[in-house]
Amino acid sequence: YWNPAGLAQGNGMEFFVSYTERFGLGIHDASAGLTLPTEKRYRLGMAVIRTSVDDINRATRADADGRPIVEGTFTDAENAFVLAMGYRIHRIFSVGLSSKLLIHQLDSWSANGLGFDLGFLFTPWDHVTVGLNVQNLNNPRMRWNTIERSYDHISSNVKAGCAVTLLSRRLILSADLDD
Repeated sequence: YWNPAGLAQGNGMEFFVSYTERFGLGIHDASAGLTLPTEKRYRLGMAVIRTSVDDINRATRADADGRPIVEGTFTDAENAFVLAMGYRIHRIFSVGLSSKLLIHQLDSWSANGLGFDLGFLFTPWDHVTVGLNVQNLNNPRMRWNTIERSYDHISSNVKAGCAVTLLSRRLILSADLDD
């Protein structure tokens, strides 16, 4: 998800699971992924990512004093199903591509679209890594299942970063820029 070129840097099969509730505000982030070894120069990966806010109060009318009347709750959830490949062009340079099925569910409505990410990873020395990732390269359109069949555009996002490993890999200094 962060940079598909990074897939080419690993070896063997890897699996991850993550869950976080952000800021104590009921924003839930959950993800799971798997990388598969193929041949020496490339690897495949897949992931499922979900960000949601549950139990949002639904208030469609007000009482006599103008206060909203809560008539149940709903969920706002954004899901991504990701397939990715990282390819090592050279010992110090990798490229990666990922495709994402994006699904946004808001109460009884939903929207979906398809996005693509392109990533690069440059490792000029064993302890220095520089990366670049263009997320949503194709500016995906999310078409809603409403009567109007409206849609949202997701803008491209460019991320760049650098990491330096020190003290026999016990300390990593990193910085990134996110446009």
